[in-house]
Amino acid sequence: MIVLSWNCRGLGNPWTVRVLHRMVKEKRPSLVFLMETKLNRKKMESIKTRLGYDGIFVVDSHGKSGGLALMWKSYILITIQNYSRRHIHAIIQLDSTAKEWKFSGFYGHPEVAKRPGSWSLLRHLGTLAPDPWLCVGDFNEIISAVEKSSKTIRPQGQMQAFRQALEDSGLADLGFTGLKFTWSNGRSGGDFTMERLDRAVAIMGWNELFDVVEVFVLARTQSDHHPIMVDFSSTKDIQWSKCRHFKYEASWSKQLGHKEVIKQVWRKKVKHPDPWNKIQGKLSRCRRSLKQWVRKQINTVEEKIQKKEQDLKVLQMQDHVDLPELEGQLKSELDSLLEQEELKWRQRAKENWLMHDDRNSKFFHAYAN
Repeated sequence: MIVLSWNCRGLGNPWTVRVLHRMVKEKRPSLVFLMETKLNRKKMESIKTRLGYDGIFVVDSHGKSGGLALMWKSYILITIQNYSRRHIHAIIQLDSTAKEWKFSGFYGHPEVAKRPGSWSLLRHLGTLAPDPWLCVGDFNEIISAVEKSSKTIRPQGQMQAFRQALEDSGLADLGFTGLKFTWSNGRSGGDFTMERLDRAVAIMGWNELFDVVEVFVLARTQSDHHPIMVDFSSTKDIQWSKCRHFKYEASWSKQLGHKEVIKQVWRKKVKHPDPWNKIQGKLSRCRRSLKQWVRKQINTVEEKIQKKEQDLKVLQMQDHVDLPELEGQLKSELDSLLEQEELKWRQRAKENWLMHDDRNSKFFHAYAN
């Protein structure tokens, strides 16, 4: 099973939804916890459908801030126990015979003065049954000074209060693989700051339910927070069926070279007395030439996306004063590639009822293939 947690900083724009869809498509999380959605229940229900999830619990945003959402697949038995603007707490069973454990999606208060209230909430959640407990989210605090890269120093009292709350609740950090920091302020020069605010913590009894537990910090393409992924069971990849017939992909129009292929083929003469057969002959030649052109493309859109994501991940691992500018350029290039990918799936779906701002869904991809 895979759990994905992300402070998305708003799902009201297509770019963030596009990035979220790509993560869901690639990582296939069974459970997704989102913070700062800045959306109400109705709009989150629409996004749930587009992403291919079966269940959702939403804490509405207040104006243009806040908002939480927990989405899950139908094969998970989940019961929401309680919630607030800062958390969603649930009981989970992977199947009817498995042991129950509790899950908390947690969002620490961004204001330092109000953070003690977050730690009181964390302690309270720890007293609720059952004992096995996984807690993930943006805690808005660090455990020690090594979790911050900046010219300013974090007050010891703040870090100690967080450490004490974790200790009182019996929670231990699950560690991570990948990027060291999960948040950046995006500023340049000496004001540039990175911190590890997002994490997964658990009671030891929860770890013992699974053979292997791994936490990954994913690359950041939208928002100022990195998504984190907790993987504690193997998942089977979904194999999408391939199209057997040639179909022109609208996304090719955004790639260099395809127009030249068509022009070159169309200029060649077809010897036939019937005009319609001449057109048919040219179309057949175009089909064959485009097939060859596609096969020769070393860097497909998917490969280019993966390359840009890897470049972004490597860049974000560096403590570089020019990181915001370089990161912004890579994000722009990546978003352009994601738009190409989305255009491909839009065309394949062939559904006239899809509005221009709709995003991909499980049905969308299944239908397209």
